[in-house]
Amino acid sequence: TGLFLWLTPTLHPWYLVWMLPFLVFYRSPVWLAFTGLVVLCYQVLIRYQAEGVWEEAAWVKGVEFGGFAVVWLGVWLWCRLKR
Repeated sequence: TGLFLWLTPTLHPWYLVWMLPFLVFYRSPVWLAFTGLVVLCYQVLIRYQAEGVWEEAAWVKGVEFGGFAVVWLGVWLWCRLKR
């Protein structure tokens, strides 16, 4: 499920709801952070309401997927150092 969500060409925020049941049994800070960061997708609604323009800011995808990568790297390094 995670790989599908990571590689899908269209990732709507509600798709990540499918990860939440797995997080109950397997606590993953990476996926927890990603499900939290995906809320930034809704910032497009602010500009749409104000100006009528539906255009996502360039920084949103960078923060979402960059945050995912940073947390993943942090967890990976933590596990490596813990050994």
